[in-house]
Amino acid sequence: MNPHYHPYSELSSPHPPSPDNNNFPPLAGGHHHNGHGPFMSMEGQQGFHQINNNIGPIKHCGGCGGKIVERFFLHALDKYWHNSCLKCSCCGAMLADIGSSCYTRAGMILCKADYSRMFGMSGACSACGQTIQANELVMRTTSQLSNNQAVGNPNQNLQSQVQHQVFHPKCFACSKCAVQLMPGDRYYMLAGSLVCEQDWQKLIKNTGASTGTPPIRKGKVGRPRRSRD
Repeated sequence: MNPHYHPYSELSSPHPPSPDNNNFPPLAGGHHHNGHGPFMSMEGQQGFHQINNNIGPIKHCGGCGGKIVERFFLHALDKYWHNSCLKCSCCGAMLADIGSSCYTRAGMILCKADYSRMFGMSGACSACGQTIQANELVMRTTSQLSNNQAVGNPNQNLQSQVQHQVFHPKCFACSKCAVQLMPGDRYYMLAGSLVCEQDWQKLIKNTGASTGTPPIRKGKVGRPRRSRD
């Protein structure tokens, strides 16, 4: 799921939380009472505006589903919110009290601090080591290592650990022959390095691939994705 930066309107006249509006924002796939569907279906940066006059049809909160009767309220993620209902899913802070933007990822609404702490604002290419800026196209891999092969865990029993890596598309190449892997190609992860199908077959024939770390065979290479996907 894509993480996106979503600016929203600041509340000019904040109200204290009410007992009926103390829920955290709903996760992706949830159902809302206002009929707009899950907010995580939205993509890209969203425009915002301040609403300080509650007129027109009755509006329902995207968080608690209750009616919004206050004059001042928020509009974010294509929904209307009580000030006390638009919260960070991690720390519970009311987002209007700490800034004018929010982030979404993994079905959560997050403040900037928690988004940065949990996911980072940028990363580094696993091949060249250069910084990958936010929203830059990347290739991703997921492999598994055992605890007894991980640093600091030499005596633990075998247990799968997921290792995520990102690459610039131009750096997404076989570590043996340096041929760039393209969408549709098959590859393996060997000790954190990319190995193409052809070179993996050579390794099996020459060494039996007795590395102690069975690589995970991947499916076909997909298209590059944004670094915050």
